[in-house]
Amino acid sequence: MADLVITASNVVPNTEAVVREGTADDVITAGKWVYKDAADNNYIKLADADTEAMSQVVGMAVTGSSPGQPVKYVESGDVTIGSGFTEGIFYALSATAGGTAPLGDLTTGQYVTYVGMTKSSTVFSIKVHATGAQVP
Repeated sequence: MADLVITASNVVPNTEAVVREGTADDVITAGKWVYKDAADNNYIKLADADTEAMSQVVGMAVTGSSPGQPVKYVESGDVTIGSGFTEGIFYALSATAGGTAPLGDLTTGQYVTYVGMTKSSTVFSIKVHATGAQVP
């Protein structure tokens, strides 16, 4: 399988979602996974499964932004991401910056960060768990 294709304009947090805000240090679009860079003033950057530091996901961006601008992200809860997705699939952070991959798509050396599952054909349930473990 390939990464989920999430259209930024379809990303809307549900009312119970926990929304946080930070300052972007990347060009970020809604629907991408982000992390706080502790080595760089806790700026919000695109997460990536290729390095342990970048795999420490804090949430899914629900707004777009450019470097130096505010960005909002959902830390936990449900987010509407569009339509046509398969219900009940568990996903992880992918090796593509900010991407969402099926767990089975991770390859040797990538860091495993569970990000949630498709709750329905339109809703993604965010529950992040960065394991710190690499795929053997």
